[in-house]
Amino acid sequence: MKTTAAKILFKNSIFFAGILSLALAQPLQAKPGDLDTTFGQNGFSIITAPGTSTTSIESANAVAVQPDGKVLIVGTADSLVAILRLNPDGTPDSSFGASGKVTTGFSPSDVANAVALLPNGKFIVAGSTTLPGNNGADFLVARYETNGDLDTTFGTNSSTEIGFGNTNGFNVARALAVQPDGKIIVAGQADNIISTNVGSADFGVARLNADGSLDSTFGTGGKASTDFARLFDSANAVILQPDGKILVAGVENFSVTNFNTENFAVARYLTNGLLDTTFGTNGLMNIGYGNRDCVAYGIALQSSGKIIVGGQLDDIDNNGVDGGFTVARLNTNGSLDTSFGNLGTGVTSKGVSGSVADYVSAHRFTVSIDQ
Repeated sequence: MKTTAAKILFKNSIFFAGILSLALAQPLQAKPGDLDTTFGQNGFSIITAPGTSTTSIESANAVAVQPDGKVLIVGTADSLVAILRLNPDGTPDSSFGASGKVTTGFSPSDVANAVALLPNGKFIVAGSTTLPGNNGADFLVARYETNGDLDTTFGTNSSTEIGFGNTNGFNVARALAVQPDGKIIVAGQADNIISTNVGSADFGVARLNADGSLDSTFGTGGKASTDFARLFDSANAVILQPDGKILVAGVENFSVTNFNTENFAVARYLTNGLLDTTFGTNGLMNIGYGNRDCVAYGIALQSSGKIIVGGQLDDIDNNGVDGGFTVARLNTNGSLDTSFGNLGTGVTSKGVSGSVADYVSAHRFTVSIDQ
């Protein structure tokens, strides 16, 4: 496995714009994996979002690298959608927003969880926006111009809100993908239409036309929701296959109060939004690790068509392993590839002494794989 990029950028989930650049191929003074000292200050940048108080919580949730090497980072600051753009050297891009920073309020509380670049230089963010009276939330999708201004030709006043299921449901978009024809796939947590349990949720997937309107040829009125027969399901990652089918990965959970009952969950949809019944069991696949709960945060395709799913694994069976990063590989039909790792799964864990759990969480990662 190798990456095709010259450098890797990681985001920091504590400070709004803490990103780290690692060198993969540099002159002799730096080894692959060393901090790239030409980026920011000795390999990292920590930048506060604009107009936020000293006590505000700022979170970077997604990152994208433009073709010109500039770095877009999206998240939230003081309950606003917050966006930063950095130059390739890690300094704020003064041509973007106010000194490289943009915040946007669509409701009393908004967050951006995903970002996707468009060929014309514009970009799309997705996340959630609260409903009137703070009664639940809907998917939020907004499009921005290259300079950070809202694109007023998109949706209604530059954004589109998407609700699922019950009135005042809690719906959160966590992943984005843009089709070659410009249509936009949004995936996340959708309020469960049938269940009356507070906090119940399904996979939610929606498709928008390039102008931000719901695509009526997809699912029901542009939306599809999928229940894994669990109380709480949530999609965290989405990727498009070359044939146009849509792969979505996340978590299925028996309980909203006990999160130690989780499995990887993967669904594949046809281009019309229906589940692809040739994948897994009627379009769905779950991957469990015995009594250990696991959550998928990333998905990638190999050139062979096999599917890599990655995320975090926690320990709840007192086996001495406190947690770890875990990866599974599926065949093209959704079955576990038993030639990979331990019957299709691989786990790298680092135990710690005492009662402190130790694990690596790979939120919204992307992987470029040759084989």
